[in-house]
Amino acid sequence: MQKLLFIALVLQLAGCKQGVFESIDIQLDKEKLNLVQERGVSANMKVFAYYSDGSRKELKTSEYVAFTKTVNASGGIEMITIEGDKIIPKEGGVGEVSALYINDRKTFITSKKVVVRPFYRD
Repeated sequence: MQKLLFIALVLQLAGCKQGVFESIDIQLDKEKLNLVQERGVSANMKVFAYYSDGSRKELKTSEYVAFTKTVNASGGIEMITIEGDKIIPKEGGVGEVSALYINDRKTFITSKKVVVRPFYRD
């Protein structure tokens, strides 16, 4: 009887599937970084995959490609960089951090804005 229950449990677990992949999202612990008030400040970044059954899974840094771009800053400077799962501010301005994830030959991209202070407009 126990053997039969074990086989039934294994078959039930084998049939369990996660929902269909739908989207990704970036979560930051800080979206505004102040270089003057907080020396050595950085933000932690997490990327989540969302599924049709309502579940979500945190993606490892090896599963997606993260990149940054400067949206608005004084001059053509690189204002933020990414090291692993950390966003490191370099200069003041408005930047964007993005994550690219490929699932079943489909590409998904998501972005979040990051403000680094002080920021002086030209």
